[in-house]
Amino acid sequence: MPYVLNEDGSRIYIEDFSGFILQEGIAVWPVRLFAPLVIRYEAANTIIPLGDGNEMRMNKNQAYVHPNGQGAVTSHKGRWGFQITLAAIEHANNDTTKEVNKLWGFVNSRLGNWASFYFYNPIENPTIDLGGSSTIGRYLVRLVDPSITLENFVLRLHRGSLQLIEVRA
Repeated sequence: MPYVLNEDGSRIYIEDFSGFILQEGIAVWPVRLFAPLVIRYEAANTIIPLGDGNEMRMNKNQAYVHPNGQGAVTSHKGRWGFQITLAAIEHANNDTTKEVNKLWGFVNSRLGNWASFYFYNPIENPTIDLGGSSTIGRYLVRLVDPSITLENFVLRLHRGSLQLIEVRA
């Protein structure tokens, strides 16, 4: 279970507000998403222009085993990122409050962008495996920003966005 150190060196365990505690302390994103969801692939390249159309190119990525964005788990370079908008959250009976509260609690229990968690890409695997055992479409991610902003602009209707970035274990 994730913990932080107290001033006296003792451990303060972080309780998962959403109730999803998994093996090795890795939680699973519990909120079901709908379109739009922005997915991006990121490679660590350096390109130095040398003039007259000449360039020096360097690729700093190292291959490792992780989801490939197409429903399989392979060894490849680069990493994935996701941008989630609240427009992508389930809107049942004209009310997103239940899902937004679940999202808010989950983000708070991760201490912003400190703790990583599993995120299931709904394009690769539309079913969230709260046990975290299915590897299809499962990404180990963290929040990009340490804080999120949610706007309640109409009763029971929210908007906002957050970004996730894939990390290595």
